[in-house]
Amino acid sequence: MKGAYVFSSDPRVFEAFAELLLEAGGSRGNDVAQYIDAQGLGTTVFSHQGADDPDVVEPPNEYQGRRPPVPLPQLSCCLVECRWEHVFIEWMRRLAESLRAPLWILDSDGTLWDLVSAIDGAVRL
Repeated sequence: MKGAYVFSSDPRVFEAFAELLLEAGGSRGNDVAQYIDAQGLGTTVFSHQGADDPDVVEPPNEYQGRRPPVPLPQLSCCLVECRWEHVFIEWMRRLAESLRAPLWILDSDGTLWDLVSAIDGAVRL
């Protein structure tokens, strides 16, 4: 499955994303939420406590856009699985509107994107 880590200074990043998926008609478990649209395009979000996860602890390979104000392990994080970059980016827009807080995306190439750069760029899930 393709995916990315999503970081925010808002500790509700997972809860806010899970709520968006539920409002769209998705389902939720304890630490996971999922939505599959009418075309069968699915998005799954997992709560993530990444304090010892090497993908989160190690600095990104590259930065695109504005860097976060603190190291990644100090931000709240969730893991998103989605095969389609355009679907992923649309959910990120909705999440940013809901949280009203900056988001950063760590893609499968190890590039850390701020949301504005991710919308205009080539995030690789």
